[in-house]
Amino acid sequence: MNDNVTVLDGPVPHGVNTIDAKARPFIDRVERIMTEMESDKGAYMAKCRANRDKIKDVLTDAKDQGLPVRAMRGIVKFRDLERKQQRIAAKFEDADESDIYRQLVDTLGELGAAAARQAGFAFDPPASAH
Repeated sequence: MNDNVTVLDGPVPHGVNTIDAKARPFIDRVERIMTEMESDKGAYMAKCRANRDKIKDVLTDAKDQGLPVRAMRGIVKFRDLERKQQRIAAKFEDADESDIYRQLVDTLGELGAAAARQAGFAFDPPASAH
């Protein structure tokens, strides 16, 4: 019987039964992975910042052309919500679940319409909402 616990940093020697001696290699591994994640997160955030700057430039160009930027942002957000709703609906594998989901959406309204009604606004969804 082997009493050594094997980890990536090497085995814990036989006879070292303290919890801190056994846990230390695992904690060190988790901390290294967390450091890698922070590095990845920094790179991801930099890329997102660059993309946000590109969007800002496009909207500035649209504004310079006399287009209503606030309305355009609303359209982009609305379309994004529609795509998210479609992805949710597409995840139902069971036909009964899909039918129930559709029935609830038809009864309660699409996400944007339900939120608008709750806020006290009248909302007429576009003809192609379903």
